[in-house]
Amino acid sequence: MDIEFIVPGEAIGKERPRFVRRGKFVTTYTPQKTKDYQKEVLIAYNKVAKGKKLYGSIKAEVCAIYEPPKSVSKKTREKMINGEIPYTKKPDVDNILKSVCDALNEVTYDDDAQINDARVIKMYGDKSICQIRLSDSKHAVKPFIKINKGK
Repeated sequence: MDIEFIVPGEAIGKERPRFVRRGKFVTTYTPQKTKDYQKEVLIAYNKVAKGKKLYGSIKAEVCAIYEPPKSVSKKTREKMINGEIPYTKKPDVDNILKSVCDALNEVTYDDDAQINDARVIKMYGDKSICQIRLSDSKHAVKPFIKINKGK
């Protein structure tokens, strides 16, 4: 089963936890920006999936699309949108994936450890959105290079 949905706005990477001293103790918390984005991911998921849950191994595909800066020329903007100029700014792809996967934990799947195949793409586009596709991973995952067994 495939579940595809779009989160409007810029994809936000998972931020590092913050620490605060409360008397003799130190507590940690997730920054508000990350919490807000994870709520947006859940809202977008629930609009499409309506409570569907994935079991077993899962394949996750995330495409984070960002608008080019307003300060660039029309010519440069077109090159960015056509893929001639790649998006190489923050957030990091691993933080984008972590933000999305953590948001869907215990809702879409029992634990994000079930994801055994993942792909994240960052690119420019007309408007900022994050496209997400999750699917039951029924295919065999194989290494990129041939591994010699038994040597």
